[in-house]
Amino acid sequence: MAIKARYSSRSSFLQILLALLWGSWLGFTPTWLTLQVIVLFLALIFLRLPWVWMATSFAVSWVTGAFLLDPLMNEMGLFLLRFPGLNHFWTEMAKAPIIPWTQFNNSMVLGSFLLGILMIPFWAYVAWNVRRRAPVA
Repeated sequence: MAIKARYSSRSSFLQILLALLWGSWLGFTPTWLTLQVIVLFLALIFLRLPWVWMATSFAVSWVTGAFLLDPLMNEMGLFLLRFPGLNHFWTEMAKAPIIPWTQFNNSMVLGSFLLGILMIPFWAYVAWNVRRRAPVA
C-alpha cells in the first residue's frame, strides 16, 4: 500500500497508463523480438514508474504463458493476415527495410500486438481509477 501511495500521488494519469500499456505489450509478445527490445528500451528511458510496467509485464506474461490467451491471439493474427483487403499492405510491409524484423507476418506477434491495442481502454480505466483514488500529496 505504501508503494501505491508513494508513486501514484506524484504520477499523472498518462504516466500510469503508459506504464500499464507498455507492460502489457511487453508481456503479450511471444518471444524476444526487435519490437519487444524497442519497447523495453523506451520504457527504461522514458517511463517514471518502472515497477508498474514490470509487474504488468510479468502478470500479463503469466496469463498468456498459461495458454489462456494464446489461441485468441493466434486467431486474431490469422484473421488479419488472411483478410483479402490487407494483402497489399502485408506485401508492402515485407518489402520495407526494417519492418520485417518486427515479425508482423507471424500470427502470434500480430495478434498479441492487436490485443495490446485493444486493451488500451481497459488500461485507461485502471489508470484513471488508480490516479483518482491516490491520496493527495
